[in-house]
Amino acid sequence: DDEIGTRIASWSNATGAVLHARHSQGWFSNMWEINSHNRSASELRFGRGGSQGGRSWCKCDQCTYVGPWCKRDDDGNVVDDRLIGGGWFVENILEELDVAGEFFYVESNRTILLLLNSTDIEDDTDMTLIVPVLATLIKIDGADKVTIKNVGFRDARTTYLEKHGVPSGGDWSLYKGAALEIANSIGTTVKACTFSRLDGTAIILTERTRQIT
Repeated sequence: DDEIGTRIASWSNATGAVLHARHSQGWFSNMWEINSHNRSASELRFGRGGSQGGRSWCKCDQCTYVGPWCKRDDDGNVVDDRLIGGGWFVENILEELDVAGEFFYVESNRTILLLLNSTDIEDDTDMTLIVPVLATLIKIDGADKVTIKNVGFRDARTTYLEKHGVPSGGDWSLYKGAALEIANSIGTTVKACTFSRLDGTAIILTERTRQIT
């Protein structure tokens, strides 16, 4: 609509940002990396992503659950072929950096602009920023009766833009990976471990994997 178009036109450069959009009925969210941004046309074009759900989006004239925003003629018939979507937001847009805790990454000079709350840090306090690099921290493949005990897993990177697959019927999809991956293993044990600040799945069991505790 006009409000969204005006917002998109106000951004200086959205290339490289990520757009998150909910399915109209809330079953999943799709995420796309923005490949190009045409300010004059208020247009975004997408690259990576878009496979995070197991169901396609409907157009206004295709689905029975059309929203009130879909255009109708005088007889009440839907005359609108736009996609039906839910709520959405963007990340890594400089002009949207307006809430404490948000950051903007400037890729050209590898700089992070972090918006702090005035109570977040004292003048004489050092602050540590952690930039996750690895999506998988430990991978077991083809080994049996392995024990992982008292290990803390944290700070794995995001995986939502990676290719997802649909492992079964339904409206969901899955990224085949995690901070701890166990594949083709029998009798492996994970005990007294902690998982925190992971931007993806904690544990995934794949292939011929059995008797995992």
